[in-house]
Amino acid sequence: MNLTNIINLFLTIRPKLLLTMALLSIVSICSIEFCLIDIKTDYSFLYKPTPVFLKLCYSFLSAFIFYFFAVHLPRERRRAKVFRYTSNRVFSINHEIFLVIYKIRDVSGIKTIDPFKLNLKDLNDACKLINPRENLFEVEIGFKDWFDYLLHKKNIIAKLMQGLMQMNDVVDSDLQEKLTLIDDIFTMRLNFEIVKPGNLDLSIFAHQFLELAEESRDMTKVFDEKYSKNYSYIYHESARKKNIARKENVK
Repeated sequence: MNLTNIINLFLTIRPKLLLTMALLSIVSICSIEFCLIDIKTDYSFLYKPTPVFLKLCYSFLSAFIFYFFAVHLPRERRRAKVFRYTSNRVFSINHEIFLVIYKIRDVSGIKTIDPFKLNLKDLNDACKLINPRENLFEVEIGFKDWFDYLLHKKNIIAKLMQGLMQMNDVVDSDLQEKLTLIDDIFTMRLNFEIVKPGNLDLSIFAHQFLELAEESRDMTKVFDEKYSKNYSYIYHESARKKNIARKENVK
C-alpha cells in the first residue's frame, strides 16, 4: 500500500471530529513549539496554561496515531480486500428487488413503471391489475402464485444479507441500517410463510414495494459514497499487481 492510498484511508476516518481534533493538535503543537514559545510577555497567565494544553495535544496526537495504525488502517485494509465480495452482495440484493418491480411492470402491462423513478400512484395502479394467485415465471423458474414468488425473493435476499451482516468490522453502520430496513420489510410485511392473505390484487402491498425500491436505491447510494469511492481503486490496484506477478511467474 503506497503513500497515496494511506492518505486516502486517512481521510476516511469517522467521525470527522476525530480527524479535525488531530489536525488541530498538530497545528497547536507546531505553533507553540516553533513560534509562540519564544514570544516574551509580561502577562504570566498566558504562560501557565500553555504546558498543560501542550501536554494534552501531545497525548491526544499519540492516541490518534496509535488508533490510526493499530485500528483504523487494518480495518480499512480489510474493507478494501473484500470490496468485490461486498459489492457483489449489495448489487445482487438491489438486482433481486428491482426484478420484483420489473415483474410488476411486465405482468400489469404498465410500461411506465421504472424502479429508478417510482411513485406510489403508478405502482398502486399496476398492482390493482395483478391477481396474486396467478402462476408466474422468472428465469425459467415457476411459482404457483405471487406469495411463493415473494417468499423466494425473501430467501434469496436473506442469504445474501447473512454474509454481510456477520462482517461487523467491514460493513459500517449506515449500510447495516439499509440492510436491516430491507430485511424488516420482507420479514414483517411481505412474509407469507404461514398465512397468505385473501386479497384479489396486490394493491395493499404497493407501499411496501415502493419502500423496497427506495431503500434499495439508498443502499446502493451509501455503498457508492462510502465504499466505491474509498476502496475501489485500492482493490483494483492490488488485483492488477497480483495479475502482473502471476504473468511474471508463468514466464
